[in-house]
Amino acid sequence: MEPAANAVTDIVERGCIVAGDFVVLLGPGPIGLMAAQVARAAGAREVLIVGTPADRGLRLDTARRLGFAQVIDLGAADPVARCLELTDGLGADLVIECSGAPAAIAQTFALVRKWGRICAIGLTGKKPVQLDWDLAMARNATLYLNMSTEYSAWDKTIHMIAAGALDVGALITHELPLTEWERGFAAMEKMEALKVVLLPS
Repeated sequence: MEPAANAVTDIVERGCIVAGDFVVLLGPGPIGLMAAQVARAAGAREVLIVGTPADRGLRLDTARRLGFAQVIDLGAADPVARCLELTDGLGADLVIECSGAPAAIAQTFALVRKWGRICAIGLTGKKPVQLDWDLAMARNATLYLNMSTEYSAWDKTIHMIAAGALDVGALITHELPLTEWERGFAAMEKMEALKVVLLPS
């Protein structure tokens, strides 16, 4: 519930999403896959999901199983070129940055259209981010910086899950007894899991 409510707060309640938006989602981890579903449920006409070579397999495959047709690995395709191809050269109405990778954050301004919006969710772990400031200025984009949730988003999230608009179950890849918590953490660190549920024995 909490990561789903986070995405609803950031994308819906903070005014980032507009029905009919073309959306680019960077970082298909658990938060990113939830954010992509929230964007779709809120009316995005298309969500282009961009991952890295490390996301091949579990993360990108899960995105496809969730019904997203535009899923690319930036090691095999240029996300900016693909975005421009799908938007007749305009760029994305909304870019949702969930990876926290400095290079991806910098690329948001190449992906977003003029007067578009960028919704920042991912954290860098205090790594510095270098931006093409002139490009950012030329885009006249609105940047939303997000952290945590609003209470009202929890009610919306519960209703969205109950209605089937968000498939949170698809993100739970492991259910382990509490005694195997180390195995669960290791699976997360190796990117072999999306969400691990630890069950008391």
